[in-house]
Amino acid sequence: METREAGVDRRENQPVPRIRLEFFRHEQKAKTLEGQSDNEVRLTEQGRINATEAGKAKDPHPEVAIAIGSPRDRSTETAMRVMLSKEPGITQEDTLEDIQEFVGDSLKVGRKNMVDHRLDFTFNGEFLEAVQERYGNTKDYLVFAVNESDELAKKLKDRKSTSYTRQAAGIAEIIRKYVDVLPNFQHAIQQSPDKYSKYENEMQRFLGTHAPVSECFLLKIVELTEGKEGLKTFLETGINKNGFNFSEGFSVEIQADGILVRYKGREWNIKPELLDQIIEQRDELDKSIDEAA
Repeated sequence: METREAGVDRRENQPVPRIRLEFFRHEQKAKTLEGQSDNEVRLTEQGRINATEAGKAKDPHPEVAIAIGSPRDRSTETAMRVMLSKEPGITQEDTLEDIQEFVGDSLKVGRKNMVDHRLDFTFNGEFLEAVQERYGNTKDYLVFAVNESDELAKKLKDRKSTSYTRQAAGIAEIIRKYVDVLPNFQHAIQQSPDKYSKYENEMQRFLGTHAPVSECFLLKIVELTEGKEGLKTFLETGINKNGFNFSEGFSVEIQADGILVRYKGREWNIKPELLDQIIEQRDELDKSIDEAA
């Protein structure tokens, strides 16, 4: 009886099962070589160093983690370096292929990187021209995204360009997926408590993306929880108007009792229904364009 009770107490004192998602912009982009597509551009040497240093602050555990990037290699390279930042076998000279080979040969944990198109961006035609003006010249893309981009997509009958609501919904879908994964992870912990306790019962995902993809999700959360005035204040004082700097981003922690979004000392407690609302807004935007066409 004493042994059983001790075991129960030990399990009850274990950390609550959670899934942590780290969204961040890629590191410094190298120059595009002749004949190279933007998808193939990698990080500079300094970018490699910075990605590794940024990763150390995120307490990565590759055994329970996966690195996810967009189809552009620099985002995957950043995510892999963040996830493996504590691995002495990874050096600043290693290429993305070297890192992938290291994972296959040394960690013995299967494939540890994936690609998700929702971490990417797409801009076309007149929409692209507006983006280039606001991101490259006036450097207030997020103001454009919030105030103008959805309406511009409607005006142009553009079903592809990643406007404010579309970018926010893409990130919301990724988070929603892991909300649904949580019960299975909880079950896995129950079946093998010792396997996960040394990692604080935490599943990790490191998601490399681009400016200003994930920022739109953060802005949408502020809009839906604090209103238009709260969003206006956040745009003025809480975030760079042109998006995240290299390696900058936010954390999402998913537990059974809700979802916690963290950015620069601020926190937002949200429910899965809010994610669904963001996704529905995207669907309504696309539907309105289809009907107008």
